[in-house]
Amino acid sequence: MNPSKSTNMNGFLEPFFNEAIDRYTTGNGLTVIFKEDHSAELVSVQLWVKTGSMDEGHLTGSGLSHCVEHMVFKGTNRREGIAISADITSMGGQLNAYTSFDRTVYHVDMPSEQPEMAFDVLSDIAFNATLTEKDFLKERDVILREIDMAMDDPDRQVSRAVFRNVFRSHPYGNPVLGHRDVFTKLTIEDVRSYYKRRYAPNNMVLIVTGDTTREQVDKHIQKWFLAEPRRPLKARLIPSEEEQMAPREERMLSSVNMCRGSIVYRIPGLHHTDSVSLDLLASILGSGESSLLYQALREKKRLVHSISATCWNPGEQGLFWITYLCDPEKQETVEQAILDELSKIADEGIDTSELRKARRQAIVSEINARQSISSQASRLGLSEVVVGDLGYPKCYYDALQSVISSDFARLIWTYLVPNSRTIVSQSKRPPNVGQRLVKNKSELEDFKSKTLSNGARIVYQVDHSLPKIHIRCTSLGGPLYETPTNAGITGMLATMLVRDTTSRTAEEVARLVESKGGLLHEFVGNNAFGFGVEMLSQDIDTALDLTEQALIHTGYNQETFERELDAQMAQLLEDVDDIVECGRKALRAHFFEGHPYACDSYGTAYALQHLTLDDVKAHGKRLLVSKNIVICICGDFDPEMVLPKLEAIMDQLSDEPFEQILTPFSGPLYAEAHHEPIEREQSVVFKAFLGPALNTEDYYIANMIEEMLNDMSGRLFLNVRERRGLAYYVGAYRMTGLNTAMFNLMAGTTPNATQQVMEAFDEELDRIKQGDISEEELQQCRLRLLSQNRFALQAMGSRAVAAGLNCLFNVDLNNWKTHEQKLAKVTKEDILCFANNYFDDAKSISLIIGPSDAK
Repeated sequence: MNPSKSTNMNGFLEPFFNEAIDRYTTGNGLTVIFKEDHSAELVSVQLWVKTGSMDEGHLTGSGLSHCVEHMVFKGTNRREGIAISADITSMGGQLNAYTSFDRTVYHVDMPSEQPEMAFDVLSDIAFNATLTEKDFLKERDVILREIDMAMDDPDRQVSRAVFRNVFRSHPYGNPVLGHRDVFTKLTIEDVRSYYKRRYAPNNMVLIVTGDTTREQVDKHIQKWFLAEPRRPLKARLIPSEEEQMAPREERMLSSVNMCRGSIVYRIPGLHHTDSVSLDLLASILGSGESSLLYQALREKKRLVHSISATCWNPGEQGLFWITYLCDPEKQETVEQAILDELSKIADEGIDTSELRKARRQAIVSEINARQSISSQASRLGLSEVVVGDLGYPKCYYDALQSVISSDFARLIWTYLVPNSRTIVSQSKRPPNVGQRLVKNKSELEDFKSKTLSNGARIVYQVDHSLPKIHIRCTSLGGPLYETPTNAGITGMLATMLVRDTTSRTAEEVARLVESKGGLLHEFVGNNAFGFGVEMLSQDIDTALDLTEQALIHTGYNQETFERELDAQMAQLLEDVDDIVECGRKALRAHFFEGHPYACDSYGTAYALQHLTLDDVKAHGKRLLVSKNIVICICGDFDPEMVLPKLEAIMDQLSDEPFEQILTPFSGPLYAEAHHEPIEREQSVVFKAFLGPALNTEDYYIANMIEEMLNDMSGRLFLNVRERRGLAYYVGAYRMTGLNTAMFNLMAGTTPNATQQVMEAFDEELDRIKQGDISEEELQQCRLRLLSQNRFALQAMGSRAVAAGLNCLFNVDLNNWKTHEQKLAKVTKEDILCFANNYFDDAKSISLIIGPSDAK
């Protein structure tokens, strides 16, 4: 590609690519990238260590890089392990990390008032980790739980099988977590040696984005990073992968309900001249509901429940990856149909409208990557560490303009050929086969509302920070409006709203949306359902048209109904394959026995099998009435121009009466313990209590306790995971209804440790009920929740979701503005009272899901 080539991309992208990004190298070799952005009072600081599972040398396949990522959080010369996370969360920040093939990334997002702690902590774990034998032995058990989790995840099993079949010499063929039997042979000396070799400042990139200045960043780097000396680094020597000479296959059999499969082709890496064209081909074939494979195999032939295509090409060798989910008996037909479609597309060519759509989607994706401070930092990290050039995105979008439709046939005949193909599947039965762009800091406008004469409501907020709009249509619905004989009908109704209309087929709807690089999607939850439309602001008339068509002119096509019913049934079966999701459903059924909330929004197989299209139409007629509709619009628009158009749409709604349903529930009558046997490597443990409903004074108290139990530096996490190594994940979550809720604790553990985990749950709840809570603990919870609120406010879509639901549930539209004050009012006495009122062992439900011999 030619960076100097003139571009035809939309003009509004040019300022983003010309924004000022400071890149420089310090005396000890640390690369620093800084981007100033005052749009939110947040700072993201990310440390990218240029080392991953492909850098483990003679220990390749052990998961050593991932192990080091865990170990640096166990303690440093200046901090105990608990203090690492606590120092960040005490200031309202979030600290996390991940390991990949070629990098290990540590990232901190926090309020911008005191960003120095992020630099302090990141430098501390990067250079001063103590790496003791005692901590290593404890953390080894935790990592083994994580490896077991991966072994229980069908999607990860398929992904691993793809990599090990394609890459037989290259380190990509080994899982990042490591092979269990190789990992157990690691020693603390291996960990120390690797840390000393690879964690050098001249092997790191420090990325800072957000509400700060270059002067402040330089000051923090001077204090926390420059004392560590540059060190010699061995060159990364990676064995080359031999050319593949024939198709490869691996067929895995497991106790799953759905068939998951991947058809993968070897392609050149990121720096090849065809990489951009291959990205566009993947988008055209399998990105979105109007993509060619989705339309052919799901919509027309009804062979798959989902199908997608993507390019993965970070290094010298890449993969063109087609993934599908189908019924087991259709697997052979699906794979042949995919191959037939590729041949057909190569023969008949691809219409230029598909190319325009793919380009538009790529441009929208670039804009979306700038919605939050954290995502901007990640984007810069990928450009610097993975690609190798910060200016690559502009060159990439320049290159998009030079691709022509006739290129795609050549790509298919060159790369998507049998000799480079690998097929992997998992099923329950064997198959047969320069300008500085700095945003100004300003408060978001309040959400405003307007009630129409027919009772319909409009909620809106203007935000010109990005050229986008989000429209969200929300209605009461879900389990409370269903019976055991039609459970899941609201989910089907939500799906039908965004498929066919009276004037467009589902394919035409999807094609229109994706030609604009937009999104149109349904949602359904415990209390509400609806759909959302998101597009560039210049396409607002299209978004309004789609909203009107979905809400007023729903097509209710019989063929679409049957296809989507199959998909919802498949989702039920897929959930059974996920031990955590399976456990949550079982817990809910036991806890809410006899109440509509006993079943989630996907319903039951029995009810769905007896559902008809007429049933769905009648359900829509009942729920889609003016008094049960809220439309929220958020983003870059002119209210004087747009609101009258929305009103004209909503004036067409039926004004039939609507009665809200609130089925009472006071919790389980007595304590019960349940065991659901399922053959997996791990067990998941739950303990559930009655919780407060949405519109109660106790809601914020429950929020505080949930955060306390989820805190990675909190006592539950430290006791269960850190000190005793009983679980990989542990925490709390709520299922919240309009007049009731379920509050529960959950942990993934080994089958022989389930009772110990239950005892640890009881110990933590007893502590809270006895008032053993410090003011510091409460303050840290408040700060974390405040930060989470700030992070959520960055995306207009999430704001539209919250405001629409607030209006529907009769909650203050702008409660985000009083969030901090409400949290500040929660006292230790409030939590003590809450815990003793709600955490009643005599009315709790416990559940263990896992092997039948779990103890």
